[in-house]
Amino acid sequence: MNGPSYPPSFPPPPPPSPSPGAAPAQAPGATAALVLGILSIVICPLCGPFAWSLGRKGEQAADASGGSLGGRGLATAGKILGMIGTFFLLLLIVLLVLSIAFGGGGGGSDA
Repeated sequence: MNGPSYPPSFPPPPPPSPSPGAAPAQAPGATAALVLGILSIVICPLCGPFAWSLGRKGEQAADASGGSLGGRGLATAGKILGMIGTFFLLLLIVLLVLSIAFGGGGGGSDA
């Protein structure tokens, strides 16, 4: 009596290698800088200085990595948007101070 017949065994295939077009890891803070930069222009200028700082650090990390970290463009865009958001923040502060200084708080009566 012959036992069950099994197909010949083959070795498992090798694990897939990363494709040559795979993007490198992002520089730390690059994506956060971009998100905060967008928020600083659209919703909250208070995010501007944080975006500026994170963008600068992301650029420095990408440059220091010698090409092993990507995201320099994201960091640069976040930094520039953060600069614009910081300008809006300073403009709002100046307008608030001028409003208070030149009678913007007028709670007195005219009588």
